[in-house]
Amino acid sequence: MKKDFVDFIIDEFERRKSINSDYTASTFAKDLNMSAPRLNQLLSRKIGLSVPSARVVADRLGLSAKNTILFLTLVEAKHSRSHVSRMIGRKKLTELTTEKSQPMTEKTFSAIKEWYTAAIFSLIHVEGFQLSAEWISKRLGITLAQAQSSIDKLVSNGFFQKNGDRWERTTRLLQFVADKKNNDIKDYNLQLLDKAKESVYGSSPDQREIGAFMLSVQQDDIIWIRERMSDFKNSILKELMGRQGPFDRVYCLNLLYYPMDVAK
Repeated sequence: MKKDFVDFIIDEFERRKSINSDYTASTFAKDLNMSAPRLNQLLSRKIGLSVPSARVVADRLGLSAKNTILFLTLVEAKHSRSHVSRMIGRKKLTELTTEKSQPMTEKTFSAIKEWYTAAIFSLIHVEGFQLSAEWISKRLGITLAQAQSSIDKLVSNGFFQKNGDRWERTTRLLQFVADKKNNDIKDYNLQLLDKAKESVYGSSPDQREIGAFMLSVQQDDIIWIRERMSDFKNSILKELMGRQGPFDRVYCLNLLYYPMDVAK
């Protein structure tokens, strides 16, 4: 397992050059959407990457889902502006190297892409949990068939296993990487937005927080804003996953930032 994200970039450059001897560092920089001087500084380890920039580079390197998560985690652990984010990144690295948390392949994600399957994964830690279609369907407001199908998928894909008389999760998180080419992930995101809309009418204001504001920004701000959103999400995740319970609800935290106008 690589210990520096730069190694992924070097390996890919060498791979492309072995296929085409005329392939240059300047061409590689263009393919990664960065200047040649910046690429040179990056390969010399004189500068780092922000997490949002790393997502772009990972996509252009064509990394697998597993390697993308490792690549982004290495960047986060070393170069996040926030000390908290760097700490969280280092913790993620420990989990990855000890195989406590495994990123999903595209095939596995497609098998468990329904929102309620992910909810059941978290529901297992709620007091009174029962791995039965009847109990889960009532708790999540889904059909018996949907509940049973999700149970079967979580078990058959190895996310749930039995330890004596109890069912346990085999990993702490369901990890996957957003991919603009993966329609299953797009569908999953739309499902979560639909659940957010339902909560506007189905939950009282004191049981939810949905706020928004509009502002004028510069296009380049998106990198800074995405990084701040990532910092916030990771700090919340670290705090809540460090608690021992007891737990009584399953919530979804969605952070949204998207354009309202049409680009020039």
